[in-house]
Amino acid sequence: MTDRGKIRRERFENALADGLRRPEVRLVLLEILSACNLMQASYAAGDALATAHNEGMRRVGLWLKGEIDAADPEAFARMLLEQD
Repeated sequence: MTDRGKIRRERFENALADGLRRPEVRLVLLEILSACNLMQASYAAGDALATAHNEGMRRVGLWLKGEIDAADPEAFARMLLEQD
């Protein structure tokens, strides 16, 4: 990774960690994770394209959850507790 890439990555990590301190940011991130169907199967019976689409959405959700966990290991549990 270049120095510029390292700086960008560090800025991203800091911004996410700062954002996770705010309940409204946690709410938005939880809605995004919910839209990604993180906790559901990707398989759509008889429809390979729908399965691929669902898996792509799920993959984005897994990436985002991994970033959240790296920034604040307790944030996801807090997000679940805060939901209505």
